[in-house]
Amino acid sequence: MTTIACDGRILAADTMMTLGNERIYGVQKIKVRDGRAYAISGIGAMLDPLIDWHVAGHVALDAPKLGGDETWSLLVINAVGKLSYFTNTAPYPLAVPAPFAMGSGQDYAMGMMKGAGKTAVQAVEFCCKQDLYTGGEVHAVNLVNMAFMTDSGAIKHAAGSMSLT
Repeated sequence: MTTIACDGRILAADTMMTLGNERIYGVQKIKVRDGRAYAISGIGAMLDPLIDWHVAGHVALDAPKLGGDETWSLLVINAVGKLSYFTNTAPYPLAVPAPFAMGSGQDYAMGMMKGAGKTAVQAVEFCCKQDLYTGGEVHAVNLVNMAFMTDSGAIKHAAGSMSLT
């Protein structure tokens, strides 16, 4: 699974996924495109097709399909900070407030942001320690300028889909 967290200023995600009983690290779950930040939980390989679907108008009937019991959730944040949430079972925009979290660590992340006053990055870092299905490095985007952040908090220019590496 995953943990995605947004505190209204920062969007953060872990970089681990599971495939069967294997842990895979270095998975990019956040991208910036056309002045929007996108984050996915569920099937990570769906991020680019979902971004393409969203940019093309996000018509519900055209949403990318999955087989079996696989799922995806997509969070889209526009240039003015509006959060929209989509899922494969309800591919319609649902406005959600910040702070917001999704994925297997969402309860931990919300507790850290709302209860403990932590940033989205700090919330995901906590989830990496607590949630079995969250791990790896934490990637983050500063939502004020849609730029990826480094570990020191400095900003990297976000042209397309840079990540912390």
